[in-house]
Amino acid sequence: MSKGGEEPSPKRDFFVAAMGMTAMAAGQLSTGWPETALQWGFLIGGSIAVGLAALSDTIEELWQRALHLMRSVRPLPLRQTVLAVVVVVLVVLTGRLIAAVGPPLAGAARVELFGCPQPVQLRVLTTPEGLPSARELTEAFEARSARSNFRCPKTLFYVYPAEPAKAREALSSGWGPEHLAALGPRPDLWLPGSTHFPPPEPGDRLSHVESVSVASSPIVLAVPEGLSGVDPRELTWAQALDNAQRSGWDVARPEPSGSLVGMLATIAVYDSLGVRQGRPLDAGQARGVERAFERALDAGGYSLSGLLCRHAQPEPPRSAVIVSEQELARFNRGMPLGGQCAGATSAHGRRMTVVRPSPTRTLDHPLVRLQWTDAGSEQTRQARAFAEWLTGPEGHTALSNAGLRPGGVSDGRPTPDDMRLVELHEQATRPGRILLALDTSFSMRQPLAAGVSRFSVAAQGVTRVVAMASGRDELGLWVFPAVGGRRELLPVGPRAPLPPLDGIVPVGPTPLYQTIADGVRALPPGDEAARALVVLTDGEDSGGGLTAQQMLGDISGKGVRVFVVAVGEANCASQALAQATQGTGGACLETDFAGLQAALEQVFTLLWKGV
Repeated sequence: MSKGGEEPSPKRDFFVAAMGMTAMAAGQLSTGWPETALQWGFLIGGSIAVGLAALSDTIEELWQRALHLMRSVRPLPLRQTVLAVVVVVLVVLTGRLIAAVGPPLAGAARVELFGCPQPVQLRVLTTPEGLPSARELTEAFEARSARSNFRCPKTLFYVYPAEPAKAREALSSGWGPEHLAALGPRPDLWLPGSTHFPPPEPGDRLSHVESVSVASSPIVLAVPEGLSGVDPRELTWAQALDNAQRSGWDVARPEPSGSLVGMLATIAVYDSLGVRQGRPLDAGQARGVERAFERALDAGGYSLSGLLCRHAQPEPPRSAVIVSEQELARFNRGMPLGGQCAGATSAHGRRMTVVRPSPTRTLDHPLVRLQWTDAGSEQTRQARAFAEWLTGPEGHTALSNAGLRPGGVSDGRPTPDDMRLVELHEQATRPGRILLALDTSFSMRQPLAAGVSRFSVAAQGVTRVVAMASGRDELGLWVFPAVGGRRELLPVGPRAPLPPLDGIVPVGPTPLYQTIADGVRALPPGDEAARALVVLTDGEDSGGGLTAQQMLGDISGKGVRVFVVAVGEANCASQALAQATQGTGGACLETDFAGLQAALEQVFTLLWKGV
């Protein structure tokens, strides 16, 4: 019986319970929508408690009826059996409910009271070109792990770039202090951009290495919209180049010594031309192909790598470029590009048409998991979880969003025949004619360590890169300001012994703009060599008497690429340096003195074709 002698009314009690639960929920929701699992637990638990209170009479009546029904069961052993079964079922259901609801509520309460636990730190090494997409992939995994962990990410990634050849060398030698200073921290995961750079073998410090192919990106031809004669049919590379020539537009290719895309494209083009004529290309034919590519680079004002940067600028050239499918997909979607195009996106919604010559070469993108002997178990577990996610459905979606094709190819490494074609390219390409201008201003005296000054580190780097020149390359060396009345220490010409640099005492201001203008004028004209001015400086312009606009006017249209290696107080944020380098198809590299050698090697490898 209910209070007051009234018979319980299940319909009325259920109505009252529903109204009470609704009022309870409305009251809590009026203060704001629940944002955590704990707040949802309080909302649902409070509403259920109100509902149970309203249904107390009905629940009591049902309980009495259940007891009466149990007493009516005969004989006694059967009643005991039924009761035992009911108890077991209730215990099992309660246990499953607690197992399902308890840990999430406990976890939510822990996060609500004490905040998120410290996530596992994982370091991901990638290529300069792959930096934007690697960050997108790791951010997608962080978001996914946070969704399943009360909005607390289980993993926090640090993504940083390094040239893959240097990264592999560092990994193979155990990533010592010198690599820490030059490249960055020891990685847990490596995205080398291609199986052309195979993973290192395990060693004393590296206990386990696991490589899995996760994506691919074929080499394609990107054609600006509006060019006539674009053939949508499936063509060979030889046919695609013939079609471009007939239609009156050039095809630019990244310099193979500084671009894996350029190297694979060269292999594909040379191979296609050889197949068409029924025999491999000879040196003279290869030289004709290289002249066409070089003419396109020069005429379009392209840098030697990262060609899509030029099409992201106002008034792009009307020529096609050879790129990876991923680069073109990101360009057409307005997504950030990497490498020399860092920060560049397609301006004004500009798009390019893709032409897929066949057969082509493909970049195979592996993920290399590196397990170090002193790594923690949670680091290992989360690195494995990222690798498994990347090869699963969610990871495939993230790879597609980054412009890649999920799933790799069997092996992207060049064959011996491919390397023969690379050697043919090196014989056919034009040599480099380079003037190197070395800053000897007073600031270069500053010490970096005991007995080591800025200038001594710079002089050592210059000496090493000069040794990289082939017998065909030409080099000249200037210092600025003039030391002892001499600015030219070595005239531009075939490689010759460098004059001793250790006796130079840095002094005076930094006539940077005047040196750039004079250096461009000093390089003899002609297209038989790739002409470039490389300036190494640690400061801003001072004491030269030439303005930035005068300098830019003097170097415009001269066919000389300007490269600046900026250290110390110098930086590539300077508008004048950015215009001087990007406007001539060069580049500005910002580094510190620990990374100066690597930056110089990067520039000279590109200019001297890696021979």
